[in-house]
Amino acid sequence: MFHCSQNPLLSHYPAMKQFKGFLFKLTLKFFVLNLRLLGLFPYCYNISKRTIRSSTLWYVYTVTFLLIYAIAIGFSNVATVKYVLVAHPQYNVFMLTISMINSYIGTMATYLTVVLYVTRFRNLLTQCIALWYTLRTKCTEDFDRKIFSRFLVKMVFIDGTSTIGAATIRAIQAFQRKQLSLLAEALSYVFSYSLNACTTNLFVAAAYLGGHYFRLINGRIYLLHQQLNDLEQHGHVWRLNHMKIHQLYDEIMDEMDQLVKLHDQVNQTILNFMQLHDITLIMLIIKNFGVIMQGIFIAYVSTVVELRLNQTPSLGTYGMVSFLAAFHFCQFYYLTSSALLYSKRGEKTGQIIDQIPRKRHFQHFDTKIESLSLELLHRSCKINVKGLFRIDLSLLYSSIATMTSYLIVSVQFQMTT
Repeated sequence: MFHCSQNPLLSHYPAMKQFKGFLFKLTLKFFVLNLRLLGLFPYCYNISKRTIRSSTLWYVYTVTFLLIYAIAIGFSNVATVKYVLVAHPQYNVFMLTISMINSYIGTMATYLTVVLYVTRFRNLLTQCIALWYTLRTKCTEDFDRKIFSRFLVKMVFIDGTSTIGAATIRAIQAFQRKQLSLLAEALSYVFSYSLNACTTNLFVAAAYLGGHYFRLINGRIYLLHQQLNDLEQHGHVWRLNHMKIHQLYDEIMDEMDQLVKLHDQVNQTILNFMQLHDITLIMLIIKNFGVIMQGIFIAYVSTVVELRLNQTPSLGTYGMVSFLAAFHFCQFYYLTSSALLYSKRGEKTGQIIDQIPRKRHFQHFDTKIESLSLELLHRSCKINVKGLFRIDLSLLYSSIATMTSYLIVSVQFQMTT
């Protein structure tokens, strides 16, 4: 009945629309390819039926990847802790160990969740695709440029540049020092950075997708709101007979009710996806927090210790640690900001409906609007993790405050010793 408005620039420049569509498909394929290579997407897409089906080949690949990771990374972490205890006793070994344990448990939880709940994830993905076609059937609006540009910047420039940059620096050091072990470490950096980025992107993409769906729903409700205002302002309602007026308002109420049901489907689908990965989210947040804290400690405290011992600070090592901390801070920021965007757009739906003026001469219409408004205003669109904390920017701010307090205590401790 009602359609979303189209961007006027795209209607005059079809080439621009085609280019953006191509860029969107390319980004989506690149994202799915990364997930598949890291064993996080054991599915195939059926184009004709528009459904997701499980792939035995990719499932076996995921299980194999899980076993290799469990054994290889487990031994590697133990060897790293032993090496640091002997060669670099000035490092905060406790925080390093905690960071490795969190990373290991978080990654294992991610793969085990994918393996054990492969059918549930397939159903959720199928629901997401069905919602995509349902919401965009009557909508000619361009895809969300704000969300797309943010995700593209993160995946290409932040994740890609960080991964290639860290590996390149380590590879250069390997050739300069003629140490093949550093070259192997450079390859491990590619894996570590890519895995962390792709795991974060999985949740960021889910939150952004839900936010995009909410934007489409909000756009259609806003158009209904605008049409009601136009009818009232220009007196078109009173030019119609009584039957036609009731038919018009019934159509608007039916469309509104359908959009509210779609809003609930979107919310349930995204929140169910997040709930399946509760443990992964907890470990991912703790890991980001721990790595950033570790970077602050090594970059500041260890440098002061070496200067007091009349030793030259290892700027290359501390630079890499600071670089790693900055990378994890970006992951932390995108995770919290995407969840906040999802919550804001979901809550905005109720606010838009609540702003629709009441019609005293249509009591049935007023009652329906009131009930839909109350239903949406009491519907939670917050991403909570096991009831422990809510993922939004307040989580990032509290973490920054904790890190600042830790740094202040470290400075005071250094000044008194």
